[in-house]
Amino acid sequence: MKHYALLAGWVMLLLAGCNSTTISNLYAPLPTTATITKDDNGRTITVANGATITATLAANPTTGYQWGQPTMGNASVVKFVSANYQGPNSPAMGAGGTTTFTFQATSVGITPVRLVYARPFAPQDNPLYFMFTVVVKPQVKGAQ
Repeated sequence: MKHYALLAGWVMLLLAGCNSTTISNLYAPLPTTATITKDDNGRTITVANGATITATLAANPTTGYQWGQPTMGNASVVKFVSANYQGPNSPAMGAGGTTTFTFQATSVGITPVRLVYARPFAPQDNPLYFMFTVVVKPQVKGAQ
């Protein structure tokens, strides 16, 4: 009987720690789009299966540096769709722009995504790495 009282006490403590926000977050809809910027380097994002993920990063091809093809730890979870360079908003010579990478979440799972900013003719000469992890979960049916 003493064990049941102890167990009931633990259950009460656990339930006291769960509020309506915590429980409602379990059923919150997952994002179907995600936007990644330079501030997200090293972060983990969670999206719904089928989500579109865009990563927009500074780029300046006049320096000889360019973003290479993204690599994914598990290419069946996230698929690389495209990369598009947008030129500078400034008329200044040598001004940089941005490259926007588009990815599609294609199956439930987790994968790291890695991008390398380097000079193709000297890939080991001070490359810049940008990495993030994508967690793809199934969308909860009936989530609002």
